[in-house]
Amino acid sequence: MPQGSLAGGLPTVVAQATPPGISALAIIRLTGPETLDILSRITQKPTTSFKPGRARLTYIYNSSGQLLDHVVATYYRAPNSYTGEDVVDISCHGGLTTPKSITTACIDFGAVPAPPGEFTKRAFVNGKLDLSQAEAVADIIRAKTEKSQRIGAAALGGMLSNEISSMREELIAIIGHMGAELDFLDHESTKVEKAEWASKISSLKNTLCSLLETFSGGRVFRDGALVVITGKPNVGKSSLLNTIIKEERVIVSVEPGTTTDAVDAHYDLGGIPVLFVDTAGIREAKTQIESIGIGIAKNYLSSAALVLWVWSADELPNQLDAITSKPYFSAPTIIVINKSDLITGNHSKTKYSSFSGKHLFVSAKTGHNISRLLSEIETTLSLDVSVDQPLLTNKRHQTSLNSALISINRSLDTLGSGEPNELLLSDLGVCLSHLDTILGITTPDHILNSVFNKFCVGK
Repeated sequence: MPQGSLAGGLPTVVAQATPPGISALAIIRLTGPETLDILSRITQKPTTSFKPGRARLTYIYNSSGQLLDHVVATYYRAPNSYTGEDVVDISCHGGLTTPKSITTACIDFGAVPAPPGEFTKRAFVNGKLDLSQAEAVADIIRAKTEKSQRIGAAALGGMLSNEISSMREELIAIIGHMGAELDFLDHESTKVEKAEWASKISSLKNTLCSLLETFSGGRVFRDGALVVITGKPNVGKSSLLNTIIKEERVIVSVEPGTTTDAVDAHYDLGGIPVLFVDTAGIREAKTQIESIGIGIAKNYLSSAALVLWVWSADELPNQLDAITSKPYFSAPTIIVINKSDLITGNHSKTKYSSFSGKHLFVSAKTGHNISRLLSEIETTLSLDVSVDQPLLTNKRHQTSLNSALISINRSLDTLGSGEPNELLLSDLGVCLSHLDTILGITTPDHILNSVFNKFCVGK
């Protein structure tokens, strides 16, 4: 658990915990040593009138004694709260004015505005969450699909933390046994012990590698997959996007070059959060605006997880291979031959028979083969991820585990080389420090600031 405590060391903070805007309700959250006193002042009631864990219907007043709202205030006494400190959640009427007025009243009575992630940061420092669990809170908030949310919830529940903690405990046991026995072993027994150590370290390495292998799939569920729709102008790229998302998201026109900027749309594809991006047609630019649009398209292509290269069924494919081989991207590609409704018989389809890449005839106009296209996209992304196993979704965690793996490999090399055993213990100690960083047991301040600055205000 993290070292230190916030108790008595930091001011009481306040923030609106719900998004601003017109709504039935909003929540204003207070936490810190003066929470109960501030609640007493804004309600004009004694502190004894608020019982831990119980909601109370009350009125809120500003510093001038003016009535602001009729609210429900719920008090949570430390350490039995989200932050580990005293916490009050004030459920007030929503809107643009009332939540702001109540927040201002709290500030007038001694609270300070909470920076992004302050509530969860205090939960971490006070030992209510480890750092990986704290990061999972942000993942849940940002989840774009139900499966993404379940993965975040599993991490918040400790699935990843437990796996890291288990590896950590095993590593500590190895270090402890080695440190205690090294100075008391004769030559022959040392050989036996080293074989046992190598076996245990190798087992730990396998567990670490298995967890690292989940990152590619886990990262997609956390951050989403970028699927870029590209091709020549007027082949039906925008129509294809509109048909996929079942929404008139993009203006469609027979005039070539209607789409000059990238247009995106989120889509839940079997639990995978997909960001479809409709780009300007790839061609020789005739104007500066066209050139900018094509440049944007190429930038998207360079970071795509999958490219849908759209072609028109009424055009000859003699340039198909040449176009798709241009160095705009390296992602997997599906050739989407649109406007299949214009084809009569099989004559036009035979023109594409020599093309060896993955291709599919569709019609954005009629919806023909759109469901099959979505299946192909899902298959191509091929994410075999289960929410019932520990998953690596965070780049910071992957970086730390990769560094831990380097130290593990170095320790195995030391075991086999006959180098001083002190080097072996040093390598294992470095590995332990990388695991500690994931959990936040030993984490530099700049990493903590980077983690919590990404949170929204009020969480």
